[in-house]
Amino acid sequence: MQGYQWSDQADATIRQRYDVFIGDLITFRNFAVDSAAPVHASEAMKYLRVLAWILIAGLVILTIVPASERPVTGVEHNYEHFLAFGLTGLVYALAYPKRLVILLTQGVVFALALELLQIPLPSRHARLGDFAVDALAGCGGMVVAYLSKRVWDTKLA
Repeated sequence: MQGYQWSDQADATIRQRYDVFIGDLITFRNFAVDSAAPVHASEAMKYLRVLAWILIAGLVILTIVPASERPVTGVEHNYEHFLAFGLTGLVYALAYPKRLVILLTQGVVFALALELLQIPLPSRHARLGDFAVDALAGCGGMVVAYLSKRVWDTKLA
């Protein structure tokens, strides 16, 4: 019984895809480690950025839909907010590594904007407590991502 015979073209294509994959992994590592990385991001970083924007869009949508149409998770209200904003802050800071002050400012402004969006909506309520939990969780996620990157940088140096 004869096995599958690779053609030279198939072999070259596989080698090329492997090289691109390895190059993407190296680029992702360099981008995550080097704050002065080139403008282009690897495929993995692009996916991380898409995920960050999906999470942000999800938070905006869940904020502006009528309260009766929001999904019910069974998790306590403040924990629900903390988990959602913390995860979003973590992913955003990993996708867009910047100075910590810039990240934290963006997190607070985003949480404030979402609460202010609720003021004109008849079935929603802007609450100072929600703003505090959202801002704290988002910034907490960003700090975790920032410190993880610093630890990663130290271990690789």
